[in-house]
Amino acid sequence: MDVTTPRLLRVAYASDTDTGSDTAPAATPDADGRGWRLNSVRWSGDPLDAENDAFKGLSAAIEAECGPWNAAARRLVKDYFAWVDASVEAARTELEARLAPYRGLFGYRDFRFSAPRPLPRAHLPISGHAAERVDVAFFPGGGRCVAFVGRGTMSPRRDAERRAALTRAGVAVLDITGSEDFAAILRTGEPFWAGEVLPCGPLLPRVSF
Repeated sequence: MDVTTPRLLRVAYASDTDTGSDTAPAATPDADGRGWRLNSVRWSGDPLDAENDAFKGLSAAIEAECGPWNAAARRLVKDYFAWVDASVEAARTELEARLAPYRGLFGYRDFRFSAPRPLPRAHLPISGHAAERVDVAFFPGGGRCVAFVGRGTMSPRRDAERRAALTRAGVAVLDITGSEDFAAILRTGEPFWAGEVLPCGPLLPRVSF
């Protein structure tokens, strides 16, 4: 199995070891061809309270999934959310025009949740039951997988072996540099909301009886 067959994947994340437990956090990326986005899973409760800024809450929740020791990954996630926000703000006129017929039912900022969801400490299948852990992975759709990696405490040899194994499995491996080109995650040159008819957030509706 490799990441070019995403419908078969179960990707554990937010863990230093892939235990295979059914209760461990896991993603099933690209099962519907859309990749794994910020709105691919529905949440309720803190920190994604609808009365607060859900986008900031989601950013904080995913930063926490990086663990306490990987400052570079946490910084990458924080910068990624800033890039998502800036990308939507830059396209505000276009997105507001698209949503105008709905008379305020949707806001242009809701398109932020169409962005690929970072998966910190993701364990990417490379062959058989083997997997390699990366700092942050993205599945933007179309069978594409992008992994940001830093060497950390790995020896140069082990790091080279990991990168080679990921590349053979079809993963686009990018370095954590502090000045990431997040547009490279998408590869198509289109914005992450391309193909999304209407925006959709990650919050479960609150129902009162």
